[in-house]
Amino acid sequence: MPGQALRPSQFIYNFGVGSIIEAPGGPRLVLDFDKWGRVFGPGRTPSVSEFAIPDSTTSSLLDDGLIFRIPTNVDLNEPESEQIFSTGRFPEWALCNRHWYLFQLPVDDRTRCPDCMASGFNQSARPVAIRFVRACPDGHLDDVDWYGIIHSYRKTCNNTVYSWNSAGGSLRDVEISCTCGARKTLQDVYRETKHCTGRLPEKSSVFSSCLQEAKVTLRGSSSLRIPEIITTITIPQFASRLHRILDSYQMRTILATRKTWTKADLVDAFQNMAILEPGLVDPRTIDEVNGQSEQRLLKVIDDLRRFGRNRPTTLQGIREMEFNALQDAAENGHPPDPTSENPEFQVNKFKVRKNVQFLSHSYRVAPVDRLRVVTVQKGYRRLGTDPKSNKLVITFYFDGHRKWFPGLEQIGEGIFIDLGKHKLGVTSPEWESEYLKSADLQFHPIFVWWHSLSHRIIAALSIDSGYSSAAIRENVYTVKDPKTGEVSGGILLYTTQAGTDGSLGGLISLVPEFETVLSAAVRNLEACSNDPLCSEMSVKTRGNNGAACYACLLLSETSCSNRNMYLDRNLLRGSI
Repeated sequence: MPGQALRPSQFIYNFGVGSIIEAPGGPRLVLDFDKWGRVFGPGRTPSVSEFAIPDSTTSSLLDDGLIFRIPTNVDLNEPESEQIFSTGRFPEWALCNRHWYLFQLPVDDRTRCPDCMASGFNQSARPVAIRFVRACPDGHLDDVDWYGIIHSYRKTCNNTVYSWNSAGGSLRDVEISCTCGARKTLQDVYRETKHCTGRLPEKSSVFSSCLQEAKVTLRGSSSLRIPEIITTITIPQFASRLHRILDSYQMRTILATRKTWTKADLVDAFQNMAILEPGLVDPRTIDEVNGQSEQRLLKVIDDLRRFGRNRPTTLQGIREMEFNALQDAAENGHPPDPTSENPEFQVNKFKVRKNVQFLSHSYRVAPVDRLRVVTVQKGYRRLGTDPKSNKLVITFYFDGHRKWFPGLEQIGEGIFIDLGKHKLGVTSPEWESEYLKSADLQFHPIFVWWHSLSHRIIAALSIDSGYSSAAIRENVYTVKDPKTGEVSGGILLYTTQAGTDGSLGGLISLVPEFETVLSAAVRNLEACSNDPLCSEMSVKTRGNNGAACYACLLLSETSCSNRNMYLDRNLLRGSI
């Protein structure tokens, strides 16, 4: 399919390798990267490395894997109608919606409906591919074993065309029958589908051993493929363009060859690499490095090496690093002395409001004029998000040396909110009990409080900022002091756009009158249209949410960084 139709942001957030997409000619399966061709494979021009997104922080969460952006037809100088990515056919069964026959599709996808073929209608049946597939929590996916279930797993005939008779709207009212007399209802199909074939159709047709129980589900179900998304912001200390240039995979490879460098040696090494491996090092990059002072170059190299030795390798560690950097920027601004190189993180300390008094708390509100966000899809889970019961299927391209994960690089603006030097005294026996059982900070009352407030503020910001609530995203931070055990927190609300221009300031322009935003956020907090049902819910009865529903707290999945979990309106209104 054309890369332009496969929008990179849509690929990262909504689907990816192993997902079923609805195409004009019928459903198709997105194949593994090594089956796409074009930029994937030895000797390809351009190669995947030309679309690299340098970000060593995010790479540390990918076992040092590299990040690339999905190339489009425009990137490859191809017309939009040109197919540049390959997809495979799936499912391989179809249901004629005119004569109600279920049949297995042949290689050419032509219909096998007896009535259609008798009347001379012999077109593709791909658009009417069956809606039912089977999947397991380990990520495997396959067609329903229609033949085996209808014939009770006994080989009684060779027929693969069955009648589909519906006498009502329930599963047991749909009967599927064979000419040999064997028959089963759709309820039987759901009940008897338990065997998993161990198939990952995006990789190959090879089946592995799997002990998990497969379940029948609709091919369009959102739970059939749940992307595992990692999002990080570029911390202020490494937000300059020179940091990004020297942090790329190619540059880091060169820098690792020597312990000490001079500017002349560094430029010579880059020029030699450009001669030996054309396309890996952009001549404009060499010119930009050559235009820097030697002191500046050595300082950046030292920064990158120090960070490489001490960089966090967990998402919580990275979140703590981001939180500390945001707090420092809110206090001192960034950059402290504005330079001409326009770093990709900017906070004007004179625009930070340090004592926004509202009801029972005093907030510090810092407008982040510019920030860089890197989003990567690590893989997917099927039928649930619980890491204990739903296996993560990691999707990447392996070039023979390193793993490459698809990602996005976006520039935008944001608002960082915390309490400054003030403490947040929030307690909740129910949430504290869950936190003690799991030791997961996301269950801590401080996290739940900030997360719930974040959702309310996003809804309020969408009224006046010009952005819809689906366009505003969140990072919720909680840090536990190892000495005192105290937990502090804050939130970053941001919006981004693809490219280098970023957004237009509609978000940060609301900081001078943020009391109005907070007032709108807590308005009607006492009531919900689903009360009393909503307000009576607790984390003990629901597992990961308290009083929260789409009428009061839940947002679109693209906005919430925690899949609409760890929310509680009762905890928020009890403290405000």
